[in-house]
Amino acid sequence: MKKFFLLVLSICFMAATAYAQFSAKQNQHMQINAAAVPTSNDFIVEKWAYTDNFENRELGAWASYSLWQDNAYDQNFRTNTIVPGDPNISIVQKVTPYSNVDNYAGAQKLLNMYFKPGGKISLRYYLKTNEKVEFFKVRFAAGNYGTIDVTLPVPQTNKWVWVNVGFDDFVRENPVLAGKNQVQIYALGFLAKIPKADPRMPFYLGLDDISFKGWRAIAFQFAQPAVTRLPEFDPYIPLKHYSTNDLFNLSGRWPLKADKVHLQIVSYTDQKTLIYDGVLAKNGDLWTMKPLKLTFPDGLYLAKLSAYSGKTQLSGTEFTLHIAPKNMAGKHPRLLFDAGKEKSIVQQLKEGDFRSVLDGILKNAKIQREKTPLASLVYDLDQFPDEDWLPSWNAFGSHIYNTGEALKDNAFAYSFNGDTIAGN
Repeated sequence: MKKFFLLVLSICFMAATAYAQFSAKQNQHMQINAAAVPTSNDFIVEKWAYTDNFENRELGAWASYSLWQDNAYDQNFRTNTIVPGDPNISIVQKVTPYSNVDNYAGAQKLLNMYFKPGGKISLRYYLKTNEKVEFFKVRFAAGNYGTIDVTLPVPQTNKWVWVNVGFDDFVRENPVLAGKNQVQIYALGFLAKIPKADPRMPFYLGLDDISFKGWRAIAFQFAQPAVTRLPEFDPYIPLKHYSTNDLFNLSGRWPLKADKVHLQIVSYTDQKTLIYDGVLAKNGDLWTMKPLKLTFPDGLYLAKLSAYSGKTQLSGTEFTLHIAPKNMAGKHPRLLFDAGKEKSIVQQLKEGDFRSVLDGILKNAKIQREKTPLASLVYDLDQFPDEDWLPSWNAFGSHIYNTGEALKDNAFAYSFNGDTIAGN
């Protein structure tokens, strides 16, 4: 359970960052909006379908809608069974109204797809409640077109209900789409509203057998390097890391009538700064780049491939490029310092103003030992549940908070001053 808890803490920041731009577009009525994202509505596309029935018990990058304060782990948004005795696995969201106001249940997933005539979304929903539900919405974040919905008023409750909506349904309810041949979609969402919900009655939303039959931009087909892709992220990921001064080879096919393929590389964390700008040459049906010597600093980069016919961009594909630091043997990413750095810190703490820092560490370590005697530390974290651990937070959380400072100060006292009492 501790490993799981620490894992949760470590990914909270990354997960929150990944969703920050998306969630920032939600207003107080919890509307998805990706209007700030540049559109590529004229890209050449191919048929593509997203489906999930959640029987593998993985959420597949679905998150509550609107986002919970800790979307890295929301114990009220899980894959589970919603009907007692029925083994069917689905998304299950529990909503606890905390006051007699409008309450919502929903789910969302980032998707970079296209929607056009003939496109279709199907799913099953289960609204488990004794209260009246005002609506159930199928929702898209559609870039410059904003939020587009198909609304089912007064949906049926307490049973599995199939929903099937197509492109024409969205056009009917969203006139901004009239006459459009294809629309780029950045996220798919579902939202149900219970007006003036009773605070004493939680309600549940189940979602299952979700299918989005749409399109995606025709992607570059990598011959080199070998790559993979995670469904929740757009960029492809090479199956190897590189080192400074390695040669990077890139080649592949792009089934488009393109006369130019352009490559740009930017820092992953500063995408306004261009690191590399070049083109690929065509030999038969293979696009190839001259071997590139990676003289960039260590770090993570985003490479952007663009296919053109004249000045018209036909499609785009992104992939990451990781230039890994050398001489990492013996170093652990979660350690505050290695043996060499420890010697340097010890030397600094013996000099000038830093001596008072060391004195403070030693003093605090002694105070903490007296405040939290060693005999009072009983290891029982493995006795707490891995699942549904939040109700026991007051018990095991107090262990973490009460011992954290004591462990840190005494560890420092031992490391920097050889205090064996602190070490023990």
